[in-house]
Amino acid sequence: MPKFNYRFQNILRLKIQLEDQKKTEFSLLQRKIQEERQKLVNQEAEMESTIQKLRDTLIGTVNLRTLHYYQNSIAQQMLMIDLQQTLLKNLHQQEHLKRQELTQAMIQRRLYEKIRENRLEEWKKANNAQEQKFLDFLSLNLKPVGQS
Repeated sequence: MPKFNYRFQNILRLKIQLEDQKKTEFSLLQRKIQEERQKLVNQEAEMESTIQKLRDTLIGTVNLRTLHYYQNSIAQQMLMIDLQQTLLKNLHQQEHLKRQELTQAMIQRRLYEKIRENRLEEWKKANNAQEQKFLDFLSLNLKPVGQS
């Protein structure tokens, strides 16, 4: 029995590798988003802590130098939070693009797999038909033993 040979097997293999690569890139990007989101949460908590320290110092005697220090510290933390939010926004845009690339790679792989399945079915039908012809030929041309 001849072996099924799919002529696009190399392309299918490349499509599978490409899809795996896109999956890896997408998961790495999602992990980076999670890390950056955690950094943002930490920065916001640090700013809240600084604000609470400022409130605590305002209860006692007011020192102008201390107020200036807390004002600069809070302004810097707000700037860092804004930068982190911008970074997260850019990462989410990249995530959207990576998701689209992954979806396209999955569609391409499925397309070649479906073509392979169809060709395999056609091959099986043709092979079965050829075997049946051969069996019919044998049954017509062979006489049972003992008959003349």
